[in-house]
Amino acid sequence: MSRTPLIALTLCCHLWHQCGSVDIDVFAVGDVGVTAPTSSTGPSSATSTAIGGGQAHVHHPRGDTAPAPRSVAWWLADYNVVAVAENAHFLQEHAGVVSAVFHCCSGPQVASNGSFVPSATQVALFHNLTVTERANGVTGPILFSLSPSPIAVLAGKAADAVPGLVALATAGGFDGFVADYEPHENTTKEHAKAFAEFLRVLTVALHANGKKMAVCVSDWGVLNYYTTLATAGADWYASMSDTYGGKGGVYSVEAKLSVTRMLAAFPLHSVVVGIGTVVPTTCACVYGNSGNCTGDYGWTEDSLTGFLGWVASKGVSSIAIWRADIYPRYCQPQGVQPWMFDVFRGFLNGTHYQSGPTSAVKSRD
Repeated sequence: MSRTPLIALTLCCHLWHQCGSVDIDVFAVGDVGVTAPTSSTGPSSATSTAIGGGQAHVHHPRGDTAPAPRSVAWWLADYNVVAVAENAHFLQEHAGVVSAVFHCCSGPQVASNGSFVPSATQVALFHNLTVTERANGVTGPILFSLSPSPIAVLAGKAADAVPGLVALATAGGFDGFVADYEPHENTTKEHAKAFAEFLRVLTVALHANGKKMAVCVSDWGVLNYYTTLATAGADWYASMSDTYGGKGGVYSVEAKLSVTRMLAAFPLHSVVVGIGTVVPTTCACVYGNSGNCTGDYGWTEDSLTGFLGWVASKGVSSIAIWRADIYPRYCQPQGVQPWMFDVFRGFLNGTHYQSGPTSAVKSRD
């Protein structure tokens, strides 16, 4: 088969809208420069579990099973006690559209020597957030972000923190972690292997204690080695900025390429497609590291509905919504365009929400 030349893509991750670029072979659906595997290198199971919990036994051609029911996770803030009340208010206003919660961005930081000791303050805050979110209708996993030091990862010391991390999840009463690891130096495959080994050790320990592990992936750096990261055996792999935006055909092609690569590398039930929110103009967004919004993701009702319809057609049951107004504080009184909730509800219910004059019409996937 002929191969297309390498192309340069501009790539960004969600946190602070940090960007980089990498040359990527569009046919390398596994690791960069590696031919697609004939089957997933990640763990498979006879029963698939979506982020929201439910199970299914539907045959899938890859040997995996097609997961159901669907799940909509949301990235919500965890900076301080203010987030407890703000998250509760958000969940009360949008009951039924939040299946699970990924927290950002004050989770545990593994030190360069591999040490981590949970603090009483951290345990109390995470426990308070978890209890409050459960009380406000979140039935799926509640996870907190995790970011180990690259020095510790490369030295093989990050695994020393595993007992402390498990202790934090147990004492805090939450369901596990979502690794948001974004090193911008030495982003080699060997680095990815070291990171995957840390994730594998942590995942085994979390599973032994009834906890879960999610991993953020993207199309740059260490996060771009999908088949390597699949060896960690995490419960879920969530895409970031490569699927966050919906501005025009270029974004659609990039997003579909990323989802296709994820489906080739990870078990179907573990694939979580990230979506960035559109912020109302009243929030007067200033985008970037020092702004009040992380990115201009540019979706319209039609483009988001179409993309999620395509995602659903591939058997993906879980999406994770990145709030563009998550830092430094949610925009008040409304930081997410209201029409987005209709689209997410349509995905969650297995229907396609139709915008415009035919908005009352819904069709099954």
